Amino acid sequence: MYRAVLIDQGDRSFQHILWRDQPSDPVQIYELKTNTYGLRSAPYIAIRTLHQLAQDEGFSSLASRVLLEGVYVDDVLWSCQSVSEACTLQDDLTSLLKTGGFDLRKWASNCPELLSRMDSDQVSEINFHDDTLSSSLKVLGLTWLPSCDSFSFNYNLNDNKGTKRSVLKLLASIYDPVGFIAPCTFVAKCIMQDLWKLNLAWDDHLPSDLLQKWDKFIIQLPQLSKLRIDRHLLVPAFINAQLIGFCDASSQGYAACVYLRSTDNKGNVKVRLLTSKSKVAPLKPLLSIPKLELMAAVLLSKLIRFVVQNIKDFNLSIIALSDSSVVLSWLQTPPYKLKVFVANRVSEIIDTIPPNCWFHVNSENNAADLCSRGALPEQLLAAADAWFSGPVWLAAELRSWPTSTFFLKDHTNVPEQKSNTDTFTFNSYKHRNYHYNDLEDSFNQISSFNKLQRVMTWCHRFINNLKIKKFCRKFGPLQSSELRQGHNSIIRIIQNNYFQHEIQLITKNSFVPSLRKLSPFIDSDGFLRVGGRILQADLPFSAKHPLMLPKKCHTTTLIIEYFHKLYLHTGPRTLQGILCTKYWIINARSIIRSVLSKCRNCFKFRPSVTQPMMGTLPASRLKADKVFNHVGCDIGGPFLIKESLRRNAKISKAYLCLFVCFSTKAVHLEVLTDLSCECFLATFDRFVARRGLCSCLYSDCGTNFIAAAKHLKEVHNFLNRSNIRDAILVGLSSRSVEWRTNPPNAASMGGLWEAGIKSAKHHLYRVIGDRALTFEELTTLFCKIEAVMNSRPLCSLSNNPNEFEVLTAGHFLIGRNLLAVPEYDLENVPLNRLSRWQSVQRASQSFWKRWSNDVLHTLQQREKWFSSTPNVRKGDLVLLKSNLAKPLQWPLGRIEEIHPGVDNVVRVVTIRTKNGLLKRPVNKICPLPYTN
Repeated sequence: MYRAVLIDQGDRSFQHILWRDQPSDPVQIYELKTNTYGLRSAPYIAIRTLHQLAQDEGFSSLASRVLLEGVYVDDVLWSCQSVSEACTLQDDLTSLLKTGGFDLRKWASNCPELLSRMDSDQVSEINFHDDTLSSSLKVLGLTWLPSCDSFSFNYNLNDNKGTKRSVLKLLASIYDPVGFIAPCTFVAKCIMQDLWKLNLAWDDHLPSDLLQKWDKFIIQLPQLSKLRIDRHLLVPAFINAQLIGFCDASSQGYAACVYLRSTDNKGNVKVRLLTSKSKVAPLKPLLSIPKLELMAAVLLSKLIRFVVQNIKDFNLSIIALSDSSVVLSWLQTPPYKLKVFVANRVSEIIDTIPPNCWFHVNSENNAADLCSRGALPEQLLAAADAWFSGPVWLAAELRSWPTSTFFLKDHTNVPEQKSNTDTFTFNSYKHRNYHYNDLEDSFNQISSFNKLQRVMTWCHRFINNLKIKKFCRKFGPLQSSELRQGHNSIIRIIQNNYFQHEIQLITKNSFVPSLRKLSPFIDSDGFLRVGGRILQADLPFSAKHPLMLPKKCHTTTLIIEYFHKLYLHTGPRTLQGILCTKYWIINARSIIRSVLSKCRNCFKFRPSVTQPMMGTLPASRLKADKVFNHVGCDIGGPFLIKESLRRNAKISKAYLCLFVCFSTKAVHLEVLTDLSCECFLATFDRFVARRGLCSCLYSDCGTNFIAAAKHLKEVHNFLNRSNIRDAILVGLSSRSVEWRTNPPNAASMGGLWEAGIKSAKHHLYRVIGDRALTFEELTTLFCKIEAVMNSRPLCSLSNNPNEFEVLTAGHFLIGRNLLAVPEYDLENVPLNRLSRWQSVQRASQSFWKRWSNDVLHTLQQREKWFSSTPNVRKGDLVLLKSNLAKPLQWPLGRIEEIHPGVDNVVRVVTIRTKNGLLKRPVNKICPLPYTN
């Protein structure tokens, strides 16, 4: 079938294969022009081609329908009412498919006359005089006997090792999509579940009791070949058909089965099993029998829904039967009155099968009882008539069935009902029968004032409609007058909850000390309003006497948020003026600012960055070490350079590479001609040749730095793996450089080298301005700038009269070996006992002595970021600050992981965004305000 479908010319380039017969032969490329088996799209393309053929070339409505509904990959299945209709369909279907280049073969039918019309090479070999399994055919996995037009089963067991693996293997090999032998497969499912309870390994042998059950099942399984299940379901010339479903449950599991009952005009009735399904009871949680019965009813509703969706030729009436009175009482109870587990399943059931279609039947007459308890093959054969044709009474008239309509007289005794059902009564203010606390708790579950107002309005409409006649009731969208009524009810409930004591005092004409400045009064509608001094103002009554609202109230917060959004996110002062025209909120200024500080849209316009307190210095900056042992590196620029001194020489870019010592702040400057990894590695080699090999190198996350670090690591690992003398291996391994990088976008964490770049640019621009130098001139200038920067004092001049110069980085760079570190403390040894070289060593040690006494203490103070802020938390929603976008376009993310420092202050976090995980410093993110 696939090879008969040509692929479009533009898509064939994606179907190339490489082939050669021998390894020495050249590889040849073949292009496949037809639909290729094995591709994901191949089945869809084949079926879609047949559907398009039916739409374009379908000259027969029945043949087109067969292609649209009766094709399963490369099999065509259909049933006809007469031989003449089948012959006509055969001709039309053959002609239709030939127009598309398809040739139908392997014809099979229960009618010899139909097959005799075809050539022998196009017909499957069928013996109509043999009704044994030897003359059977496979139809979509099912065993079909054309001679008697029935289905059967054939199982040949060759591997019965009595292990958990063999049990699952056999269970998976039993193909029964319709559910004909569901009672037998249920027994195997229960044995498999018992094996899971025992936690056996796959190749462990079964316990004796389970092995006995399994052997008994295996021995009887081949007897299923004696079954003969009629393919035809309906009585000829039927006039109506019904779906009759049964559901039942036991402690082991639950099941459902559906029968098709058809009747003709002579009163002949035919009942056949249409489908069934069984499931074992879940282990967790352990369900009661009524709940398992409810699960069986859900399974029945799913089966009936599937049948109705696939049988579209005629209308089917539905009858559902259950022997559980509890389930039938649940189905007649409104779902909102039931607990979650039962309510969800009841809603699912009644969406497919209305409650009036459910009837009660005794357990003895429940056809699903056999499936829910399981049956061995011998037991199924003994009960084959009752199972495949249903109970005998299904063939009788409906009024004689042993079923009854279930009526629920008392809803209060139904199990699994909600115990706490809140009922709110809305009366006039004079009666004061409000459950104010309960109502406000309900208000707290609503997140917007508009929704709260509409909910209250719908409640009022419902109550009013109950009090009047049907033809006077209101329907349709809510009106403005109704919305005002809902608004007034909300305000009245809030005032009576928070100002109950004040209202009682005003009603008794007593003085109200808590509101003495506002002169409160109660208007004719029962609202608490502000009196004030502006009675003569030309303002509306609501503006002169606004409604009083409490400060710490969820509804007040909703009102502020509503007007804030209504007036386009206005500021706190303007919003307070707008609210005063209708409401008087106690301590309004603070609550308005508090609510507006949590508005995320306003926050995005002025996001505030979290700046933690300045961290402690690393140990590498606080210990005496050889110069340039711990080094920070950064690149600045670009700067313009000329190829030569001639006129109109080509101008290109150059960059400054700075290496700074962590202990002495000594700097080393190099010129780079580009930002490639190779150029930086050459610069690093020059630095090592002149300053010595460093043990640790720090930098930011520049791509050239990352590539250089990766290259050095690869070279070091390669040399360690190579077959080189042990002495050289030891020497090379001791020269390994550790590379450390700061988090991305964290310039403040590399302040030492950032300040060095700034100082170098300061001197450079004041000397050359915007001129372009040659490479030699720029290199010479940077060397002089390096000398100036290394001559900067590290501390103030000492009070010792014997010292005439201040300590600088140059003291640590001149007069000693680059790789040597003083080994002995010679500070307290008299000079006359020292050799000339030891005198030089003592002078070097005196530099470190002065460094410890005069320089180290200057690093104690923090220059900025003095105060501590609360640490950000895992799961916080944040904005990622970006200098390349406006605040409204900053990406949103959630903190996935925090990285606290040695002082437990979080300065670096890992954030999950829609593009993946990013690591950022805390001062580059803006935590969004929390809203309750």
